[in-house]
Amino acid sequence: MRSERAPWPAVLLLLGIALHAAAEEEIRLFDASGSEVIVRPEGDETLLLHFWATWCPSCVDDLASLGELAGRCGERVRVLAVDAGDGAEVVDAFVRRHAVRLPVLRDPEGDAFRALGGHALPTNLYWTRETRERDAGPKSSEEWEARLAALGCSVGGGEPRVSSP
Repeated sequence: MRSERAPWPAVLLLLGIALHAAAEEEIRLFDASGSEVIVRPEGDETLLLHFWATWCPSCVDDLASLGELAGRCGERVRVLAVDAGDGAEVVDAFVRRHAVRLPVLRDPEGDAFRALGGHALPTNLYWTRETRERDAGPKSSEEWEARLAALGCSVGGGEPRVSSP
């Protein structure tokens, strides 16, 4: 009696699809100490991952504008700045020099950035439990204000709130 077996290529393909789907449920990044941090949207929040790099001139203004506004988002929108590809010491020096006001995580090899379809910096991932949307390019303060307002963030006033990764 001959047993029926699934062909190995099909099994490996299905396993690869399952692993890819599971990986999309969270993103693994690193904090300033080098510890792994798993990020994903929590509850009804929108998670905004702002990918940037220390060598990107337009990222400096983008980080400043976004940092100014994001502190007023409350619980509805969580904004994280994610350096794509720089070393820890370079990122730390940049954050101090430019007084970055956002929580900063690192994607040391740019793996998460590329996996999410990033091709240019800065790139933004707007992520909820139901959707993911991406855009690229720097934004003016007015563009950030409009974008954050569309996400449900009231940026018109109130006390700043610093979010954590």
